[in-house]
Amino acid sequence: ASTMASEKSREIEAAKQRLAAAQSQVSSASKKMETARAMMDAAEQNMKSSKKELEGAETFLKEVDKRWEVIDVDSEDERPNIKRRKVTLPEEASARPSTKKRQCS
Repeated sequence: ASTMASEKSREIEAAKQRLAAAQSQVSSASKKMETARAMMDAAEQNMKSSKKELEGAETFLKEVDKRWEVIDVDSEDERPNIKRRKVTLPEEASARPSTKKRQCS
């Protein structure tokens, strides 16, 4: 009878330890989820503000291109993905009927 009581006691203790470990895992996972949600919220805010900045930068570039009469041109540069731009400067355009262009990179 004492062997059975001892076995019963060990089994109950093992079940309690398993329960405690499972509760600890749930608590840890819950904290990780809270942290992940906070990080996701921060990332979404960062993405939103970055997109606004991108839109503003694109608009600004278009305004500057228009003000300085910039046109995109093909380049003989062998480096890939390098765009060259030609700028017609207003003082050059008014000084000479033939439009002189200055290349900017």
